[in-house]
Amino acid sequence: MATFFGCDITESAGAGNDVISLNSALEIFRIIMPKQSPYPLIRVGGSRDGSYLVPNDLSGIGYCLSPGVNNFKHFEDELSSRFDITCDMYDASSDADKLSTPLILGKQTFEKKWLDIDGKANSISIKQWLAEKSRKDCRDCLLQIDIEGAEYRNLLHTSSEDLARFRIIVIELHKLAVGFTRPKVFNRVMKPFLKKLDEHFICVHSHPNNVLGNYVPPSLNVAVPRILELTFLRKDRFNESNRYQHVSLPHPLDISNVPDNPPLHLSSAWMNGPRNVESRTRIAKDWLNYYKYRITRKTRSLVNNWS
Repeated sequence: MATFFGCDITESAGAGNDVISLNSALEIFRIIMPKQSPYPLIRVGGSRDGSYLVPNDLSGIGYCLSPGVNNFKHFEDELSSRFDITCDMYDASSDADKLSTPLILGKQTFEKKWLDIDGKANSISIKQWLAEKSRKDCRDCLLQIDIEGAEYRNLLHTSSEDLARFRIIVIELHKLAVGFTRPKVFNRVMKPFLKKLDEHFICVHSHPNNVLGNYVPPSLNVAVPRILELTFLRKDRFNESNRYQHVSLPHPLDISNVPDNPPLHLSSAWMNGPRNVESRTRIAKDWLNYYKYRITRKTRSLVNNWS
């Protein structure tokens, strides 16, 4: 059986699934293009990899489901300490005593489990989390999900009703360019996955992870990052009384995930207009910081070799 991160792509779902039409690709691409946020974006988790931009609409959120924390929980620490949000963290590859900061008593939990749909003892699904943690009555949760490709099968398996319990979803998509290149992956995984998110959410921020660079799928002729961080806000948080924020790509608060690698920025095709001054300044600073970092490392290496 052929799969894409555990999603079956063996058989086409119907006629036309051996191609990716331009109209279909553009329809799905527009879902991940950032729209104007009704709230200013803020960075949560510091200025390192594993921190994210979210709309400043955290008041009233009771719980955060955070699978794939590895050994670092700076994002969750700020949610708990600054915004009084209870964070339930899961990662079968780590242990509570390996976390870089201790658990915050009464505000953080950790379990050595994967987020998954297989029903095994060492995994938990979103539906199970809502039930087992007594979160069923919570209408405003936050989902921060970075689970190396397992995001597709988990969210596709989750009901729209359960997904709508999250006010904000921060998600890292893996092999995104593949999803716009292979017809079966696009039609059976990427398209239904993003359309499911589009039912209740609007993308308010897109940030390319610079660990693997870009690829240009023939279906789009637009550079797509191989790994993309997205922030979604539930549609009911948008109303006429909000003062909507201008889309900035990159946002002034964006960072490069991997300082050793060249900066990566989404092209103007991801925007419905020109870059603002703040975005152009951010790009210039990113390249300046990159070269300063490389020069500093090179200098240290030479000093060490001489000593």
